[in-house]
Amino acid sequence: MEPKTPEEKAALQTLEAGWENELAFLKELIALPTVSFDPWPKEPLFECAAKIEAELAALGPDELTRLRAPAVPEDAVPVLFAHWKAPAGAKTVLLYAHYDVQPPMDPADWTTPPFEPHERGGRLYARGSADDKAGIVLHLAALRAWKKSLGKLPCGVKILFEGQEEIGSANLEELLRRNAALLEADAVVIADCGNAEVGTPTLTTSLRGMNALNVEVRALRTALHSGSWGGIAPDVGLLLSRAVASLADDWGRPTFPIPGWDPRTAPARALPVPDRDRISGQIGLLPGTELPFPLESLWAHNWFEPAVAVTAMECGRVGESGNVIHPVARARIGLRVPAGCDVGAATGALEKALRAALPAWVELRAEPEDAASPWEADADHPLMRLAAETMSEAYGKETVFAGCGASIPLAKLFGELLPGTPVLLTGVEDPLSAVHAPDESLELADFFSGAKAETALFGRLSD
Repeated sequence: MEPKTPEEKAALQTLEAGWENELAFLKELIALPTVSFDPWPKEPLFECAAKIEAELAALGPDELTRLRAPAVPEDAVPVLFAHWKAPAGAKTVLLYAHYDVQPPMDPADWTTPPFEPHERGGRLYARGSADDKAGIVLHLAALRAWKKSLGKLPCGVKILFEGQEEIGSANLEELLRRNAALLEADAVVIADCGNAEVGTPTLTTSLRGMNALNVEVRALRTALHSGSWGGIAPDVGLLLSRAVASLADDWGRPTFPIPGWDPRTAPARALPVPDRDRISGQIGLLPGTELPFPLESLWAHNWFEPAVAVTAMECGRVGESGNVIHPVARARIGLRVPAGCDVGAATGALEKALRAALPAWVELRAEPEDAASPWEADADHPLMRLAAETMSEAYGKETVFAGCGASIPLAKLFGELLPGTPVLLTGVEDPLSAVHAPDESLELADFFSGAKAETALFGRLSD
C-alpha cells in the first residue's frame, strides 16, 4: 500500500519488521484454553487477561484499568480498558475484541490439537485463531507499530477487551452503561467479524437479531414401557418433532409470520453471486443436495431474512435409553430476524406457532433467552469510507460492504451509548475459518493485511 505520510510509512515498516513477534504472541494467547463456558476452568482466562494487560501497560497508556460495575463480582473475568489521549485536532477510536473462545468440541475431530497452533497452507489452525484472539493482536500490533516508530500515537485510542463474549458478555451492558463517558469516541472498531472471501476486505454493515426459545413438552406423568403402551400412549418425542418441523421448511425459513418483516421490502442491493461449488463446499452440502433458491439471492436470504434453527433436541439419550415412551421432550429453538423486526415480538410469534402445532392437552413450557437486536450501519459515514479506503489499499482489492446473518449485541449497544458514532465491524475471519467448529483457522496473509489497514487508519485519524 502507498503510505500517505512519512510517519505512516515508518509505522507500516515497523509493523512488517516486527510481524513475526506479533504472530508469536498470537500463538502464545491461543495456547491458553480460554473457554468461558462452565465447567471449564477460569484460570486460563485470568492468565490471558494478565498477558494482554502487560502488553497494554508496556505501550504506555494514559489510563489502564479493569472496569467493574457494582453488580459484577470482584473475581469476575477482567474487562480491560486502556486510553491514549488524542493529540490536538486528532480523532479518537474505540477498539473492541474478546479473548474468550468457544469449547473445542470433540478433540478427535481436529486435525491437530485445538490449543496447539499449527500453520498449514498459509493458515493458522487452532481454537481462537480467528475468533477472536486475532482481533486482540491486530489492535495491539497497530498500536505497537506507531509507538515504536513515532514514540506516540497519531490519534486517540481507547481499548475495550473482554473475556465473556462467547457466553453473552455477562454484566457488560450494565458496566458499559455506567461507564458510557469513558467510551466516547469518533469511531468504534469491533474486530470480531470477517471477510466475505479470503483476500476480500469487508466491512459488515448489517446484522440479524437473535433469540432462542428453550421449550419443554410433557404428555405423560411418567415413562412407559414402549411394548405395553406403544401405539396407544402419546409419544412426546414425535409430538415435539412434528411441531418443531412445522415452524420452518427444511432450510430454516419460517412458515409463520414474523412481525415487522415483509419480503417485499427487503433491501434492493447488488449482492455478490457466489460460485456454486465453492459455496456448497463452505456449507458442507452432501453430494446431490440442491439449494432451493437461486445463487443470486443466497446472501439476501442469509443477511436480510429471518431463519429458524433447532440447536438442540432431546428425548432420552441414544445408547442409554431403554424401550420406553418418554414423558418429556425438550428443545432449543433459535431465531434470527433482520433489521426492522422486533426480536421480542418475533419470539412471541415463534412460541405462538409452536403452541398451535401441539395438541391442546400437551403441557408446554417456553422460556426465551436474552435477545440481541438487529443492527444496521451508515455505510456512507465519512469514517466508514475512510476505513474502507485503508482496507482496499492494504489488501490490494476493493473493500466490499456486506451483511452478516449472525448477531453481535455490542454493535447495537455502542450505537445506543454513542449516538452518531459509526461502528465499524471488521475482522479476519473468512468462510474457511470454521469459527466455533473443529479446525478453526486464520488466513495469515489477511491477518497481516488487516493489521496494515488498521495501522494506516490510525495515521489518517490524526487530521
